[in-house]
Amino acid sequence: MCWGGLRMKKEDARLLLAKASEVILELAKRVKKGDRIGDIEYQRELLYMVLLHIADSYNGFPFPEKSGDVNSLFVFLPGNVPVVPLQVLPISIVYNLKIFFKLPHNEQLFFHNFRKLLSNQFDFIDGNYLSHDEALRRAEEYDFVFIFGGKTAYRIAEKLNKPVRIFGPRFSIGYINKLDLTEEIAKKIAFDNLAFDTAGCLSLRFLFVQGRADISIFREAFKYISSRLQPQSNFDRDIFEYGTSVILMDSEQFIRGADWMVSKVKDIPTFWPPRTLFVMEVNSPEDALAILGDLRYNLQGAALGKMELKKYFNDTSVSYFSEFGKLQFPPSGWMFEKGVNINNILKGVKDV
Repeated sequence: MCWGGLRMKKEDARLLLAKASEVILELAKRVKKGDRIGDIEYQRELLYMVLLHIADSYNGFPFPEKSGDVNSLFVFLPGNVPVVPLQVLPISIVYNLKIFFKLPHNEQLFFHNFRKLLSNQFDFIDGNYLSHDEALRRAEEYDFVFIFGGKTAYRIAEKLNKPVRIFGPRFSIGYINKLDLTEEIAKKIAFDNLAFDTAGCLSLRFLFVQGRADISIFREAFKYISSRLQPQSNFDRDIFEYGTSVILMDSEQFIRGADWMVSKVKDIPTFWPPRTLFVMEVNSPEDALAILGDLRYNLQGAALGKMELKKYFNDTSVSYFSEFGKLQFPPSGWMFEKGVNINNILKGVKDV
């Protein structure tokens, strides 16, 4: 097997992807069995479903011809969602790229458990927690750098003399006609919102309802889904309590549980607590975009009541459209943000 970015035979790459998929399925089995596979205790049902989806997505990963000079990747991982390395990994496997994952301080066990299950055939894959200075030094040894994160990502990028692509910060929205908002759909919206305690870029934060919105329909839905997707071990209850107390003053209507809240508001709040859904009434998708303003360019996903609504969100940064209840399951080959694809990653293109 070759190393350093020379593409292996397609059948060999498929074989390695299949082996990596089997390892992910093994992780999923351990999650279902009750083993703790990460430093953070995640929502087991969600993590199990996401791992099954990622394992299956490896089977359909696209194989475009390599058209760039990137032979190695250094990835600064986020601390909010553990599966990001599994979503990046197929690029490394298909094109045999040397890859290093700089692990976040709060979650290292998940990657180490995954890496231990991989055979020696995957010796081009490595990762560990590094100090800030050591991470910057090591990153200079690689052709291209990914940085997942918020404001600190830009400060890190400024110190590197390498092509860098920053992913984040992003969030997701939903749009639905009030006539389509059934009790079953309300459960799916609750699932999208409570996933990873609303910390992930594909977690639904804002729901735009075309027409009159009575948020009482979410009461039983959130009670039910919150019992399945309980707060993770890193859930900050103090921030939740403080944030929801602030939100109450601006809410036209609200319902609240012990660890979740649905708030009907007129505009985008300044504070976004975890496990909180904001609902806004609009007359059209154009109204929703007007409310979002420049935040439309910080969108990651959009769950829609009807897929024909996609055309209204062309002038946004949405990279993934889904049905409600499916935001955490992007398609094979999805590269996180709009305009980013396998080819421009392999070319080291940072401004796409």
